[in-house]
Amino acid sequence: VEQAYGWFLGANDVGIPVAVPELGACFDGLEPDGVNANQGAESTLVWLIALEHVRRSRGPSADGPRPAIVDRHPVPVA
Repeated sequence: VEQAYGWFLGANDVGIPVAVPELGACFDGLEPDGVNANQGAESTLVWLIALEHVRRSRGPSADGPRPAIVDRHPVPVA
């Protein structure tokens, strides 16, 4: 689960995040030199589903609610 979610945050073939947590959006895919600039509903929904699986797999925090999972790296657009 962690490895699959990491793909959205930049652990992919081009090393660039496709998810933009600050905007609640996800780019549609990867191209050889960056991300596809489209941000479709399908990719965003798949990213959010992956996020919920990661949260569930990590379980509740001992100190309260589950932590938010946010990557603050800028996303270059091809």
